Amino acid sequence: MSASPPPGADEVGETWGPGLFENDDAMDFLDDLLEDPGLGLVEAALAEAARPPDGLLPPSSGAAALAAAELVAAALGRASAELPAEVRPSLRALRGLDALAPLARAAVDGAAGEGSALRGLWAAEGELDAWLAEVGALRGRLAEGPPAPRAPPPSTRGRRQR
Repeated sequence: MSASPPPGADEVGETWGPGLFENDDAMDFLDDLLEDPGLGLVEAALAEAARPPDGLLPPSSGAAALAAAELVAAALGRASAELPAEVRPSLRALRGLDALAPLARAAVDGAAGEGSALRGLWAAEGELDAWLAEVGALRGRLAEGPPAPRAPPPSTRGRRQR
């Protein structure tokens, strides 16, 4: 007897790996952001996952929320190495992104917590542990604390002043 697919399984885009950017839904979210950069899109994705309407979060919305949370982590100076290069320049235009850290933490809990549809999909695929490792790394980058230090400008020490 085969197990039935998790709720919302028909509402998720294609995936090609457990990475948080390795799915159509996350990449579609980033494409939308590049077309119309604004804090509102990020905040809306996070808020939906943190407080899903009717308590049900479609997997596609969960994937978008995790991508949005990755942007917040990047604004905190803790960008994932997997953050697509084409998105990085847009981060400068999203002033106030770092202030969304508490909402991003709640969104990660909503998108990846026990009973989430997205988590159920990864369990059904047999990739739950790999996906949870990715989510755990994101949680670490969103952890409370001061932002990661910025790299200092190149030193002029040892250079001869004219």
